Amino acid sequence: MSNVTHIASPLGLYYFSLRLADPRAHYLVHHIDHLRTCVSLARKARPFEVLDAVILPDQLHMIWLLGPEDTDTSPRLRQIKSSFSRHLPVSEFLSDAQKRSREKGIWQRDNSEVRLRDLADYEAHRSYMWRLPVAMGLVASPSDWKFSSIHKNGAAEETTVHSRFKFQRTMSRTA
Repeated sequence: MSNVTHIASPLGLYYFSLRLADPRAHYLVHHIDHLRTCVSLARKARPFEVLDAVILPDQLHMIWLLGPEDTDTSPRLRQIKSSFSRHLPVSEFLSDAQKRSREKGIWQRDNSEVRLRDLADYEAHRSYMWRLPVAMGLVASPSDWKFSSIHKNGAAEETTVHSRFKFQRTMSRTA
C-alpha cells in the first residue's frame, strides 16, 4: 500500500472499492460468510460503521462512517484483505514482487478510496453502488441482488448520514 496522507471527511464518510486480481474469480460471493467475518474483525480492532455495501463476485464496494478526525483507513482495509486472503489458495500467477512480499495474489494492489464531501456525494456513491449489479448484467433490478445493503437501507427515509448532516448544518449555523 502506498503512503497516502488522508484528509478528514467533514462527515467522516469514505467510499471504497476493492477488486480481486482475477476478475473471473467469484471468491467474494462464494465465501460471503468469511468476508463478513473479516469485516467484523476489522471493525472490532479499529471501530468504524459500514453504512452501505455491495458485494459482487470480484468486487467489494463499501461506504464507511469513521469517528471524528479519524482518517486511518489503510490498516482497516489491509486487515480485511489479508484475513480474507488467508483462507484462500495462492494464485498460480504471482509476480516476483508478490512472491517476495508473500502475497497470495488475491487482490489488486490499489484500492479506490473517495472521501465523501457532503450528503449529495454520499447519495451519489450509494446509488452508484446499488446499480452496479444491474450494470454488470447480474440482475434486472438493484433490489434483486442479495449481497447489497439496499435491502437494509433502501426503504429508510433517513439514515445515520442524513441525521449527522442535519446536525452539522445546525451546529454551523449556531456557531
